[in-house]
Amino acid sequence: MRPEVAWLGWDRPLLQAVTDYLAQQCPPKHHERMPELAPQWDLSSVVVAAPSARMGRRLLDLLAGRAQHSWDRVALAPPHTATIGALPRVLGRWTCPAANRFEVLLAWTIAMKSLPEVTAAVVPAAATVQGSGDWLSIARRLAALHDELAVEGSSMPGIARYCSKRPDRRDERRWSALARLEERYLSVLSSHGFSDPADLASLAVDAGDSVRTVLIVGAAEIPHAIAQFLRRLPVPVRFLVHAPYEERLSFDELGSVRHEVWLHRQLPIADDHIRQAELPRDQALEALAFLGDFADSVGPDECSVGLGDQRLLPFVKRAFAAAGVPIHAAYGNLLLQSRPMQVLGLLTDYLTNRDAESLAALVRHPDLERLPSARSGMTNLLTPLDRYRKEHLPPTLASHPPDAPEARVNGKLDAVSEVAESLVGQLGEERRPLNRWAAPLADALAMIYDTLGTDPAASEVESGARSLDMPTLLAESLQETANLLAEMASTSDDLAQAEPMGAADAIRLVRRLALDVAVPDPPRERAVEVLDWFEMHGDDAEIKVVLGMNEGAVPEPMTGDPFLPDSLRRDVGIPSSESRYARDAYLLTAMVQSTPHLALVAGRTSADGDPVSPSRLLLAVAGETLVRRAQRLFVSSTDSPTRISLLFAPKATSSYSPVRPGSGPCLLQRLHVTAFRDYLACPYRFYLKHVLGLESVTDRAEEMDPALFGSLLHDVISMFAQEDHSGADVDEVRHRLRQILDELANKRFGHSRLSTVDLQLAQAARRLDRFAAFHCAHRDKGWHVLAGGIERELVLDLDVDGEPCRIEGRIDRIEHNVASDEYLILDYKSPDSRPDPDASHRRKEAESWKWTDLQLPLYRLMAMHHLLPPGSRVRVALLWLPPQYTGPDGMLVEARWGEEDFVSAENCAREVIRKIRRGIFWPPAQEPPPFEDGLAGICMDRCAQRLMLHRNAEPPWSEA
Repeated sequence: MRPEVAWLGWDRPLLQAVTDYLAQQCPPKHHERMPELAPQWDLSSVVVAAPSARMGRRLLDLLAGRAQHSWDRVALAPPHTATIGALPRVLGRWTCPAANRFEVLLAWTIAMKSLPEVTAAVVPAAATVQGSGDWLSIARRLAALHDELAVEGSSMPGIARYCSKRPDRRDERRWSALARLEERYLSVLSSHGFSDPADLASLAVDAGDSVRTVLIVGAAEIPHAIAQFLRRLPVPVRFLVHAPYEERLSFDELGSVRHEVWLHRQLPIADDHIRQAELPRDQALEALAFLGDFADSVGPDECSVGLGDQRLLPFVKRAFAAAGVPIHAAYGNLLLQSRPMQVLGLLTDYLTNRDAESLAALVRHPDLERLPSARSGMTNLLTPLDRYRKEHLPPTLASHPPDAPEARVNGKLDAVSEVAESLVGQLGEERRPLNRWAAPLADALAMIYDTLGTDPAASEVESGARSLDMPTLLAESLQETANLLAEMASTSDDLAQAEPMGAADAIRLVRRLALDVAVPDPPRERAVEVLDWFEMHGDDAEIKVVLGMNEGAVPEPMTGDPFLPDSLRRDVGIPSSESRYARDAYLLTAMVQSTPHLALVAGRTSADGDPVSPSRLLLAVAGETLVRRAQRLFVSSTDSPTRISLLFAPKATSSYSPVRPGSGPCLLQRLHVTAFRDYLACPYRFYLKHVLGLESVTDRAEEMDPALFGSLLHDVISMFAQEDHSGADVDEVRHRLRQILDELANKRFGHSRLSTVDLQLAQAARRLDRFAAFHCAHRDKGWHVLAGGIERELVLDLDVDGEPCRIEGRIDRIEHNVASDEYLILDYKSPDSRPDPDASHRRKEAESWKWTDLQLPLYRLMAMHHLLPPGSRVRVALLWLPPQYTGPDGMLVEARWGEEDFVSAENCAREVIRKIRRGIFWPPAQEPPPFEDGLAGICMDRCAQRLMLHRNAEPPWSEA
């Protein structure tokens, strides 16, 4: 039948107009034989197709509301709803089965492999492709290209014919090759008894007797293949256009926009519709400020926020959460980002690499706590794993370096490996047909979530989720994952056997298809809807704000496609940048005309931090208005939103404060010399580290950190110093140092090491070469290592107010010069820049020096009490192991302190001990320390109001 067009006007939102249209065209009726019954509003024979599934669901809500509130006791029989893209599959049937998504990709892969020279003309890198995963990745791109052309009524051979007629015959060779691949792909499907799912022309019409009318709602564009299908329907098809009859010349016979009209049309956007914001977070604040004007008169569910750039969503979530405004992201979350898909991705990395890094990432995923083998406490296994990786940097945990403590390796670390192996053990390393991977993958996930089994198609995911009190979003993600695995399990045996693959490639394919699946956020009552800006046209809210009205986002760009550049799209009549502009110009016009309260926010900076321009649509005006608006939009400004509308009464300041130290005296009886630096830098940090025992353990182990690198150099020099090399020259010393470095590296890291560790070992060897030159020059000046003066552990019972406090430390090196009868205490340092012992131990305040570190003075005090003769002349210095050669003299950096300075340092140590004994750990230091200790978050170092918050009252959680 010939389609009809009905004009709804645009004086009210689209779905409200559609509801009114259905009420007028199909009003409620009393039953002819039983008039005493409630009137029937029977729309069951109507099929309504909208651009998105949400529009269909929202229309049903509005119809139910109309039936409940506008008439007395009306019984609604709702219409059937579908997306426009799915409509042919709702009203048609395949004469032979359509291939599923996995079968499509397998058919493309078979086609490419059967025509290697043709494939190389399309994808030059295909000649080097070996793994199934790479082939399937290329197949997915070709399948997407084929589907896009098919829905627009075109094909690869059709594009090839067009290119052959160009004067320059540009791209003819590539498109001729693509045409041959498409023909081969269709042949593969046909030979296996499948229809091409993109070929809507092969669908037989099957509207059935129950369908009397098909309504197409809010379609700014109708793809060619769908339009052809609609023309074949034996029932009336009516396009409901959100525009008045006077605009009929701006649309074609199917109610789609005429590009030539909307490309050059001025848009009715008023200046007060437009707002600007500097940063992405400022855009979210602008939305809050706009919606706040209506907070007293409407609920949050009567407002909508549209995103031209979905990367703005995290900023919106943070800003609205801080303001106490509930939101619901209606367009959902990518299945690929769900927790089950994260587990599968980590599983893929571990299967592929079997290294310590991928193992640590896998077992760290919180959902692995659900594994039976991990329920004894996976968290307790992570800290030993992180420490072990930090100290030994193993490529894998299959073999352990010789000096790895056996108790830790064979105990907790082996338990970590067992947890991972229990998950991947059943997958194996053999290659299988794709459909035979569905059950093992389902079983692997079932070990964690208890909801998927060996038959993914029959899994009761939703009920299983309820039994585990599982969050709704996770349950929905598992349901969609089960659907994918069920589709994989149903894949044709013949096609699957033609392309066997390993478990990792099968998982990669599932994750690629998960990119096309959205999992909706759980519904929330009375929440602001956050939509893609494209859906705002069909939303019935009367208060709307659109963020990200910037070029490159709105209108939607159609650039960057290697096969279909924008110029070729335009020439062959498929959607291009011009058609997208025309479509979005109409959508924006309809939204402006039908929305009583609308704000359009353009940012100056993208979510990536790059400068961006306002959308061209905002400048689709003329004359003085264009000049005024351009000046407004392109003049630089640093203004931020002047206010934030909150749904609660904010206090003048936050009452938050870190957990306070316990009250009363501290019973610490011993201190390491390095602990004094911590207390002098910040008493609160000292409390966290040395009283509570908090420490920072990183989960990254890519290279030696500075502490481990320095420790390795210490160990090499210490081993060397314990040997007799009194007559060795520089080359002999250098050779021996490198030997010791190799021995220690093999012992600590094993023979199979990370490449980054080998690079650092080479850097360490060069630093040791410079130490060899220093050692020989220093020896020639009469300096020799004191007996027992290497890595000497010492303790000192320092009397403080009649009660001793034990101080512990380890001195790197003590030397004696017989000629001058002097002693030299050395502490090894290996930073890139030359250290200064005075700057690292003291700072000038007013007219006096204040100690910030007591390490070297306390080393001197300890050595004089235990090792050196009374009255000895003792010097202290740093021995710098530099990255670049500075000469032997530049490596010895002596502290030029007098006896008064050392007495002052000893008194400072006593005062620190007194404060520790009295439990003085609060408040934190005004300035964070210059070193990183992993406690910055607890101490609020990066908080703008840090000092003010520290003055707040003690928080309630400290009372217990």
